[in-house]
Amino acid sequence: MNYSEQFLVKKLVDLAKIPSPSGFTDTIITYLDSELRGMGFIPHRTRKGALVVEIGGQERPIVLAAHVDTLGAMVKSLKPNGRLEMTNIGGFTMNSIENENCIVHTKS
Repeated sequence: MNYSEQFLVKKLVDLAKIPSPSGFTDTIITYLDSELRGMGFIPHRTRKGALVVEIGGQERPIVLAAHVDTLGAMVKSLKPNGRLEMTNIGGFTMNSIENENCIVHTKS
């Protein structure tokens, strides 16, 4: 199984573009499920929504685990000047997200 650097970078960029804040990971899990099936693997979902796939092989088994949710924030209020007041979900510092684009998910 050899993939080019260009292929891997494209897949990582595609993954990074999928909104997946904590608690809302179904879209990215569905994407990964489809991609893995397209590569000939047979992934399955756990009762808690995780995706598991066995790669196979002859050597000692190893496990590769990764999370698919992105660190997010919750809108606490909308300030009079139109800016958002946020509270963290995860562990980023506010100066690390200054001037970043964001997607606001709402109930409607």
